[in-house]
Amino acid sequence: MNVLLVEDEKDTRELEQTLIRSLGHNVDAYGTGGTARAAYNGQVYDLAVIDLMLPDIDGLELCRVIRGHPNGVKTAILICSARGDKQALEQGLRAGADDFLAKPFDPDDFLSRVRVSQEHALRRAERQFAIEALQQLKSTTDNSLDAIISKDLDGTIIAWNPAAERLYGYLAADAIGRHISIIIPDDRRHEVESFFQQMRRGEYLHPVETEGLRKDGSRVQVSLTILPLKDGTGKVVGGTISGRDLSQQKAMEAALVQSEKRFARILDSNLIPMLYWTIDGTISDANDAFLQLIQYSREELNSGAVRWNTITPPEYLVHDERSIEQIRQTGICDPFEKEYIRKNGTRIPVLIGAVGFEPDRDKGVAFVVDLSSRKALEEQLRQAQKMEAIGRLAGGIAHDFNNLLTLILGRSERLLSRVNPEAARDVKLIRSTAERAAGLTRQLLQFSRQQVLQPKVIGLAALLSEMAEMLRRMIGEDIELSIRTSGSRSIYADPSQVQQVILNLVVNARDAMPNGGKLLIETADVDLGGDYVRTHIGVAAGAYVMIAVADSGEGMTPEVKQRLFEPFFTTKEQGKGTGLGLSTVYGIVRQSGGNIWVYSELGIGTTFKVYFPATQSTISNATPTVAPTQTILPSETILVVEDEREIGELIKDVLCEHGYRVLMATNAEEALQLDHEEEKEIHLLLTDVVMPRINGKRLAEKMKKRRPQIKVLFMSGYTAEAIVHQGVLDPEINFIEKPFSPKTLLEKIHQLLTDG
Repeated sequence: MNVLLVEDEKDTRELEQTLIRSLGHNVDAYGTGGTARAAYNGQVYDLAVIDLMLPDIDGLELCRVIRGHPNGVKTAILICSARGDKQALEQGLRAGADDFLAKPFDPDDFLSRVRVSQEHALRRAERQFAIEALQQLKSTTDNSLDAIISKDLDGTIIAWNPAAERLYGYLAADAIGRHISIIIPDDRRHEVESFFQQMRRGEYLHPVETEGLRKDGSRVQVSLTILPLKDGTGKVVGGTISGRDLSQQKAMEAALVQSEKRFARILDSNLIPMLYWTIDGTISDANDAFLQLIQYSREELNSGAVRWNTITPPEYLVHDERSIEQIRQTGICDPFEKEYIRKNGTRIPVLIGAVGFEPDRDKGVAFVVDLSSRKALEEQLRQAQKMEAIGRLAGGIAHDFNNLLTLILGRSERLLSRVNPEAARDVKLIRSTAERAAGLTRQLLQFSRQQVLQPKVIGLAALLSEMAEMLRRMIGEDIELSIRTSGSRSIYADPSQVQQVILNLVVNARDAMPNGGKLLIETADVDLGGDYVRTHIGVAAGAYVMIAVADSGEGMTPEVKQRLFEPFFTTKEQGKGTGLGLSTVYGIVRQSGGNIWVYSELGIGTTFKVYFPATQSTISNATPTVAPTQTILPSETILVVEDEREIGELIKDVLCEHGYRVLMATNAEEALQLDHEEEKEIHLLLTDVVMPRINGKRLAEKMKKRRPQIKVLFMSGYTAEAIVHQGVLDPEINFIEKPFSPKTLLEKIHQLLTDG
């Protein structure tokens, strides 16, 4: 026990201190009331022994200080005084003392009083604990969210807390003293009475669900806990009922059931792969769409063999950890891309988002989107953009190179008639080399979709039949060729270009089978629908005619397949190919409005499928007219407009040499000035298409207003939107493609001038 001793006489203080310590107690001793009060400061003492008469602050004041402090109510106080009169005793008791001892005292009497004070201290502590417990109980009851009601054995209500007022609608003043039946519906009285019988037997009733009756007559679902009230002998004298409103809980449970039904419907609909996860990597459940995605069975999932952290490649685990941390902090993670490892070991790209269940967030649901199609489309788009960029570069180079080749071919052909046989051999070599170069530029233009097409309505099956014998001779005897044609649709395309597509694909197949094999070419009418369009960039839904070329050759790797249509890319030995064959095919097909796709596996073979849009037009059987052979030199006037000076001079030399009168201009403005000044008839306008400021088509339109009968021949090294649409020549347009030879130019001009 901790004891506070305050005594101003030193001898008496030392004696009292010795006696108290002899009982095993701790003592803090002070000689004045002031020092004791300063040292007290709320310290907890079980007993205070205080002299009544002190030099500064008397013992009564010190008693009041102790009792005024919250900790002082637990302290027993013994007053010691030389005044043994009744007044001194009354003053001490009023100040808060528990006992009084007159001086002088016998040591045994002092020890006896200390022991009695110890009992006082114990009772004070117990009483204070009881008071605090009752206060705590009242506070708890008043602030409880549950209704707390006490009743006696007869059912009379004896206690009613604020929560009961809110639950049942009766104020405490209205309820206390009335029978408990006021809150029990008639049809529930038998049930509740059975609860009370258990209570009377001293049994505790854990939460039971029933219905209560409100003051306004409405019913409320409640959960009741009933405890028996016992007196000091253990006899049951009543009961305490704790009631909780279940209305909100029942509504939440119903909403939860409905929510679970809706979520189960979403899960079972398999519109999107979904899984339930736990933080340790377990997949507790998943829908069929998810299992199909990762190619595991439901039995394997239920066995625990499938875990989200084991079907995730190691390099993506850091992304999973980051998402888990985000879920811990916010309950949800931002969608992120990763991959899953399927049962067969292949990987599949996915977009995943996850939500944690409250409150712990160590479990949740994840939504998965298969990105395979999107990734394939993105790769197709990147490849198409790359091919487009390469095509623009190739087209520009081919255009400039065609102007140079026009000069080389034209001048070398003119030289042949002027040189001796020995020099003629060199000139012929120059010409043939230029023609080979012209073939390469033509392929570049075909790849870049800047080749001018002159389409017709043709049947692929008929065209393939005409080429069959040539194809057999070309592939050799060690390759077995099969041709299967079906379908009745026609296409609108340039026949020579389609033939080149077939030839290039067949040559490519032949080279893939150096030791022989099988080659299948087939045609068919096909309809490409939404599913195909969604997985293939640049394809429009509709009717098509397909031609497929399949070989049993070596196949190709994904890396080769990715670069297959790039110009100058080849897997053949140096000198065995230019690398322009398949790029030419790609350009022709795309410029014709079609699509080409390749399917290949190493050791199995390769299949190219080309889709040309079908047309409703009928095939024309008209045969082209052949221009008559020219025997008399012409005398017509031709206005030549060419911004490349050397080409213009070449054309002038060729035309003048063959009897034509030639007017020369380097641009449209000069041509219009000559047209204005020339009084004679101008029979033909020969103009380049691409020129600065005013292009060739616009020039022709202006001149036709003044000279309606004038013929027009356009020339260009590549497709120009001025005279073509999507690379297809307008039917009324006359066109000669660079590079051209003098002979070709003369034949074209003669044909135009002699036609009606």
